[in-house]
Amino acid sequence: MAEKTRQELVTLQTGKSYDIIVVGGGMAGVSAAAAARRQGKRVLLIEKASYLGGLATLGLVVLYHPPLDDGTGRKLVGGLAEELLHLSIRYSYDDLPKGWTYGAEENHEGGRYQTVFNAPAFALALNELLQAEQVDVLYDALFCIPRMEGTRCVGVSVETKAGRYYYSAKAFVDASGDGDLLFRAGADMVERPENALTFWMLSTDLERMQNAISSGDVGKAIRIEAIGANPHEDCVDPDTTQYGIRTPEEVSEFISKGMNMGLQRLKTFDKTQRCLVSIPGMAEYRKTRALAGEYTISEKDREAHFEDSIGCTKEEFEPHCIEIPYRCLMSRKIDNIYAAGRIISSDGRPRDTIRLIAICAQTGEAAGLAASMLADTDCTAAQLNVSKLQEKLTEAHNRLHF
Repeated sequence: MAEKTRQELVTLQTGKSYDIIVVGGGMAGVSAAAAARRQGKRVLLIEKASYLGGLATLGLVVLYHPPLDDGTGRKLVGGLAEELLHLSIRYSYDDLPKGWTYGAEENHEGGRYQTVFNAPAFALALNELLQAEQVDVLYDALFCIPRMEGTRCVGVSVETKAGRYYYSAKAFVDASGDGDLLFRAGADMVERPENALTFWMLSTDLERMQNAISSGDVGKAIRIEAIGANPHEDCVDPDTTQYGIRTPEEVSEFISKGMNMGLQRLKTFDKTQRCLVSIPGMAEYRKTRALAGEYTISEKDREAHFEDSIGCTKEEFEPHCIEIPYRCLMSRKIDNIYAAGRIISSDGRPRDTIRLIAICAQTGEAAGLAASMLADTDCTAAQLNVSKLQEKLTEAHNRLHF
């Protein structure tokens, strides 16, 4: 039977107008929204779930990673990425090494600048942060389509329980994790099915509870059950199938098979001694779509310096530092939408680092600041004064070069 496309007429209700709209409330989206709001802009963040944090909270990837240092005790990553690390442990347990206090430039006492955190406590803290910054957040709201005028986005439609709404803005940040806004706006994208099965869940047991009591540290009661494609000693071999987001059935299979792996692990528990605490509330995809931007960072750029760098980091499993050019955040075809988080223009092993929590926050902050600058002018992303953006990033305690 021939495939058919059915068009539906939907009545749009008009919502507020903003300076900046951010699609996606993960670490990149929260950082983008906070950064833009601190520039005095009216900001709307659209989040499809009922709380913020993305894979860090909903996905139970509860290690604030990659480390903010270079492995020798020297800090590489600051700004909102560092602020959010300390926010992640404000209201609950952590294992942050001594010496890595907020704003510390060096720590030679041992231990990387990273920590485990409590996902629900972090989600509540993120909500508190954006409320304090007076960012408008639409929860349980699914981004649908952009409205384009030539190469410029002027608004987006959002599906909610109250119907479909339209919101306009001057500039946009795509922090959806899958490039939903840029893809539907017509940007060049790269899509690869590169995700082996992954399923993180949290458990506890009587032994861990007793250890927590004896140590006076409730965090020691929690066990990370990282199953599938994760570099942990207790992981099973991942499914060989590489999953993407090509069809809704493929996404559903990825989620369902992940839960099957979780169930198999659960069946090994002695139910009088050990129990589950939480399972993920979203598909734990790592890499799906990415922007094919003005520049694509890859292995060739290890140890390279860029005049338009907006941040730097050390690769997760490699002894290399990388800088992230501003051009990785911008599309060749779209004037006023920035990429943030795992969808920025990257390839190869550096992409494995760029998708992680700290660097998502780092690129989100840069995108939010850049979008706030666009909102003040009629220029395009390609015409932006990058030196001025770098000044703003430096003022916010970001490091641009390693």
